[in-house]
Amino acid sequence: MTNEPVLWSLKAGSHQYLPEDLSRAASLSDPSSEVLVLAWAPQKKILAHESVGVFVSHCGWNSTLEGLAGGKPIVAWPQ
Repeated sequence: MTNEPVLWSLKAGSHQYLPEDLSRAASLSDPSSEVLVLAWAPQKKILAHESVGVFVSHCGWNSTLEGLAGGKPIVAWPQ
């Protein structure tokens, strides 16, 4: 997967499509996991945090503006 911590905001109804290994890694019952999948996250606050290195975006208008305002590099993954 990755050697860096990951925070992924994913609609609750889509969690069922996560691959098994990612679902296990994102389990809240594992405090050592560096993967966190949430149904909602305060995007503007997260993007303003100094520890965030990159923003993977679906390229919606609001997300694009928030990513630019946060000054983070954006990996575009249009939906």
